[in-house]
Amino acid sequence: MTTAHLEILEDQGRPAIDRIRALLDEVVDSEEENRRNGHSGCLTVNTTVEFAGRDPEIARLLDRDLSRRLEVLRGVIEVGRHEGGIASARDPGDLARFVNAVIAGIRVAARGGADRTALTAIAATAMDALTPGSL
Repeated sequence: MTTAHLEILEDQGRPAIDRIRALLDEVVDSEEENRRNGHSGCLTVNTTVEFAGRDPEIARLLDRDLSRRLEVLRGVIEVGRHEGGIASARDPGDLARFVNAVIAGIRVAARGGADRTALTAIAATAMDALTPGSL
């Protein structure tokens, strides 16, 4: 999934804020598909919750994946600020961690039974946080 997410984020053919919106839309769509097909959700999130605190090797692999995602997210957020689509005054690294946490939260909420409307609302709220003043 990380590779697919990075492809969305690295699509320089659209503004940065649209890339982040597309990423969140893809996460909601994939969780809806998981629900329809009876899949258990995102391997990274499930592994983090179950094993990261107990297995150093798994924690190392997850940290490597997380670093890669955060680096790309941070870059997209910086571009979004330059373009004017992202207006939050927060540190780009902090915003990258926030977006990553929102993605994990959407996935956990879906596993807990949240419907598409709830997941979409979570994603929309995250977008509002990136663009304060545009409400």
